[in-house]
Amino acid sequence: MTLAAIASSSLASAGDAAICAADRAVRDRLTRLAQAHAGRAVAGVVAEAAALTRLLEQRRIALVLADRPTAEQLRQWIRRGRGTAFIAIIEESQAAALDLLRAGARALLLNSADDAAITVAMAAVERGLCVLPQGLIPASPSVAEVAGDPSESSSETPLTARELDVLAALADGLSNKAIARRLGISVHTAKFHVGSILAKLDADSRTEAVTRAAQRGLVML
Repeated sequence: MTLAAIASSSLASAGDAAICAADRAVRDRLTRLAQAHAGRAVAGVVAEAAALTRLLEQRRIALVLADRPTAEQLRQWIRRGRGTAFIAIIEESQAAALDLLRAGARALLLNSADDAAITVAMAAVERGLCVLPQGLIPASPSVAEVAGDPSESSSETPLTARELDVLAALADGLSNKAIARRLGISVHTAKFHVGSILAKLDADSRTEAVTRAAQRGLVML
């Protein structure tokens, strides 16, 4: 799984989540994960696209996990759920992945993704990041327009959820001490994460790390 930051804004933590999946087992699993993630309330669990459309018209939904939506369904949902972030679960061979990104999906996850990957994706999306499957970026040159340079992204080591937090703070120009205060960690831990980010981005300085991240589509300056 490759994580790419495409915006600096984050979702309001108090916002509700919604689940849309035709398969009951998928609905139950996504509901369980959404409820466990930071105690997020699940405002609705639906089986049909039309039901999700109605829910978005009636409630403020911060995050939606949708199983195998079409690009047109996603566009309709986005028109009704302004400010809602959508995570789309897609099939291994789904050729419409790029269309979903262009339609406005904040994250794409293969249906083989495990619980940990889904949880990390929710955390990343809430921080204004875009989550893509590892194999999607090099699959088509057009994806570079949406998610960064495929030649670089395919070989990079994915950042952890905490490193994504620290990277966002670096892009904001924060010092190690300020990063520690923001994230509620020790200065030593903040310094460790900064070092790990520099190593993964093959950067010699904080400024170079942010620059490389921007060049790869990891942050937008």
